Amino acid sequence: MSPAIELGHPVRGNQLPDGRRADRFLGGEAPVALATAHQAAGNRREALEGHRRAAAACRRVLGPDHPDTLGALNNLADAHAETGDRGTAVEMYERLLADCRRVFGAGDQRTRWVATNLAAVRRRPS
Repeated sequence: MSPAIELGHPVRGNQLPDGRRADRFLGGEAPVALATAHQAAGNRREALEGHRRAAAACRRVLGPDHPDTLGALNNLADAHAETGDRGTAVEMYERLLADCRRVFGAGDQRTRWVATNLAAVRRRPS
């Protein structure tokens, strides 16, 4: 399975529809970076909670179909897989794969990453 990946582009500098900067509302890249650092260090519970907060913030500020939101959901699904919650990870990856196909198209690299992550989690023993 891939490490936490970014399906979109960095949030820093993104503009919301009303012209406000998204990073002011998301806290820049710090929440994702901290969660990813926890994951790399093996602090699985802290990583899961950090990715959960980052995904919720992206969804709230950027909307459900924004590339950064989809990337945050990929990272959250990966964190669930890393904590051994295979069922939740598979469900999340399945929903995310459908969203990525709709938003990016089936042939897009980001969609293929999610499909690869889903296949890897499905191959893991229960």
